Amino acid sequence: EVLPDRRTFVLPVKLRHSVGKRLPIAGLSSLIAGSAEHLLRLARMALLAPWARQVQVRRLDLSDEALVSLNEQMASDALVHCERSPSQLHWRVETNPKGGCVFWGAWSGDRLLGTLGARSVPLDGGRQALVVMDALVSLPEGKAALRALLWTVLEHAWRERADYVAMTSSRHDLEQELRRAGCRQYAQEFETMGWNCKDEQFRTLVGAKTNSTVSELHTDRI
Repeated sequence: EVLPDRRTFVLPVKLRHSVGKRLPIAGLSSLIAGSAEHLLRLARMALLAPWARQVQVRRLDLSDEALVSLNEQMASDALVHCERSPSQLHWRVETNPKGGCVFWGAWSGDRLLGTLGARSVPLDGGRQALVVMDALVSLPEGKAALRALLWTVLEHAWRERADYVAMTSSRHDLEQELRRAGCRQYAQEFETMGWNCKDEQFRTLVGAKTNSTVSELHTDRI
């Protein structure tokens, strides 16, 4: 069956390739791109970094039982939630032969407020993108956590010299935050995917095109 269309958002990080295509003057294009990159980073720092002081973001241990409480919180929200249990994440991520997926968690004390996982994807010409494979946070109460996680993944992309960060979503509430952070929707022909679901109730809910937490984590892209 066809999985209802999802929406892909892109946030540029490194601009040298795109500017160079439009302004093929090596020295000038590098100067313009470098200046624009730093301005973008400063703007996002002002927008997102302050939220990181309200929560603590660190690498996530996928066996942490705090994930159970986060799933329970998500299940009470007005969206179709696909549970991420510690055992499932261990099987899906840590034993995956493709590897390379990094997960962060946003915490308030010992309470897990949200998670975000991303992996590097090679592009042509030796470039790379950082693709968000999964983002799990309850909104609107988890806004601070989501913004702090977005800042963390953007800084990771900056250090990795990724051209851009991309995320495909089926949640309109989360997409509002992505747009606020400067993400722009990107037409992607592979947003439409086929799926097979044996849970009739869950299949009906997702098929109704309601907001859902189905993500790249559940596809064969990971």
